[in-house]
Amino acid sequence: MPQHLQPAIGNYWSSSQNNNNNNAWKLDFSDGNLNNNNKNNNNYVCCVRDLTKK
Repeated sequence: MPQHLQPAIGNYWSSSQNNNNNNAWKLDFSDGNLNNNNKNNNNYVCCVRDLTKK
């Protein structure tokens, strides 16, 4: 994969909100851990498109 298309190592927001309105799930791309995280924290975003649906 070309370097400019590789995701940055770090935390990425999930589209799923946690049961607390102030928190959402974040996925750590460096180790695969999924954790609860305050929405005021800075994390990356990764846009994903489902190409199987027409």
